[in-house]
Amino acid sequence: MKKRTFFIFSALVVLVSCNERHEKKNKENNGWVEKVINKETGPIQQREFNGDFDEIQVSQAIDAEIIKSDTEKVIISAPQSIIDEILVENSGGKLHIHYKSGIRVMNINKVTAKIYTKDFTKLTAESAASINVKDKFTQEKTSVEISSAGSISGNLEANDFNINADSSSNFSGKIWAVNLDIESSSGSSIDISGKTKNADISSSSGSSISAKGVIADNVEADASSGASIQISAVSSVKAEASSGGSVDVARKGDLKNVTKNESSGGSVNIE
Repeated sequence: MKKRTFFIFSALVVLVSCNERHEKKNKENNGWVEKVINKETGPIQQREFNGDFDEIQVSQAIDAEIIKSDTEKVIISAPQSIIDEILVENSGGKLHIHYKSGIRVMNINKVTAKIYTKDFTKLTAESAASINVKDKFTQEKTSVEISSAGSISGNLEANDFNINADSSSNFSGKIWAVNLDIESSSGSSIDISGKTKNADISSSSGSSISAKGVIADNVEADASSGASIQISAVSSVKAEASSGGSVDVARKGDLKNVTKNESSGGSVNIE
C-alpha cells in the first residue's frame, strides 16, 4: 500500500511539473500579459543607448524619430513609472525598441525614441508603433516593413526600394528609386509621391496604394480582392485587376506599351 501511495504521489508531481512547463510555454507563445500599465506617474526621464546599427525595428505603440547623425545612438524618453519597462536591444546591428515581455502599455502617448543614425537598410514598425524619418536619406538599398497598425513616414531614396505593408498599417512620404517594389494587403494604405524607373506593385484584401504622384517609366501592377492602385506611367504598363480590385494609371509622356487584364469585377483604367 505504501509503494502504491508513493507511486501515485510521484506521478502527480510529474504531471504538475509538466503542466507548469506547458502553461509557461503557452504564455510565451500567446503574447501572455503579466502587467498592464494604463497610467503614467513621475516626471519624464531619459535613457541613452550607444552603438552602431543597420536595421531599425520599433514595436508596441512607441513613437520614434530618425535623425541623420555621424554618431549612432538612441535616446528614450518616458515617464518614470514606465522607463524601466522599455528595452533597447542591439543584436548584430539589428536594433529593436519595445517593452519587456509580459508588459502592455495602454492609453499613454509619452513614450518616445529619438534614433540617431548614419544610414540604415531596413525599417520596421509594428503593433501601432510609428517611425517618422525627419531627414532625407539616400541609400543603395532600403526596405520598409509595416504591420499591425504600424506607420512609417519620411523622404527616402534608394536604388532598390522595397515596401511591405499589411494589417491596417500605413506608409507615407516622398520616394525616389530605380527599382520600386510594393506589396500591400489586409487593409493597409500607402500614400507616396516621387519618381522611379521600374515599379512593381501589388495590392490585395482591401488595401490601397495611392501613388498617382509617383511618375514611373515602367509599371507592373496587380490589384485584387477590393484593393486599389493609383500610379502614373511614362513608357509601359502591365496591369491586372481581379475580384473587385482596381488599377488607375495616369498617362505621362508617350505611353504606348499597355497590357491589361480584367477579371471577376476587376477594372483597369488608363487615363
